[in-house]
Amino acid sequence: MELSGEWRAVVADDALRRRAPEPDLDDGSWYPIPVPGHWRSVPAFADSDGPVLYRRRFEPSARPQRASRGTDSNEHLESPVVSDVVITY
Repeated sequence: MELSGEWRAVVADDALRRRAPEPDLDDGSWYPIPVPGHWRSVPAFADSDGPVLYRRRFEPSARPQRASRGTDSNEHLESPVVSDVVITY
């Protein structure tokens, strides 16, 4: 899964940090921010020491095809599938 692109970000307080994982949290007023990159490269966060929360919505895709480890092997590798909310710290 490609993670680079435009995300949304906001300087966080304790209450927002607790609510950030909620899928229905309105992040419409959050600032667009490029990933990869550093928040200080965006004027809205230039003077911020954080913490800054980032969010991006993903559409589920079809389950990836299983990939064989080798041509003569019966072992298979399977890519992880995001099925709900992923929280990364």
